[in-house]
Amino acid sequence: MKPEKEVKSGSLLDLFRKKDQRKVTVIMSCVWFADSIVYYGLSLSVTDFGLDIYLTQLAFGAVELPARIACIFLLEWFGRKKVQAGLLLLSGVLCLIITGIPEGEPSLCEQSWAEP
Repeated sequence: MKPEKEVKSGSLLDLFRKKDQRKVTVIMSCVWFADSIVYYGLSLSVTDFGLDIYLTQLAFGAVELPARIACIFLLEWFGRKKVQAGLLLLSGVLCLIITGIPEGEPSLCEQSWAEP
């Protein structure tokens, strides 16, 4: 029997030793931070949607569950870089579209569906 080779364990400093690895680490850290802040901001402003807080949470859950399942397949089909770039681009475009909506415009939540 041959003795197993001892595997050297990595450390956090290994992410910053090489220039390319350092660049990727910094970029991914910034993207992770921005994604976390946006998600946290959405969860804090859940009451601003004009619906019951429980109904809004149900809507968030109804959207998030299929999105997570779709991410599994998207990652397998296209890879991490393409999926992340596409979804970040899509979210940026949607944010720009949202800023174009006038503030006084009635939303779907404010319209009365019971009246003819």
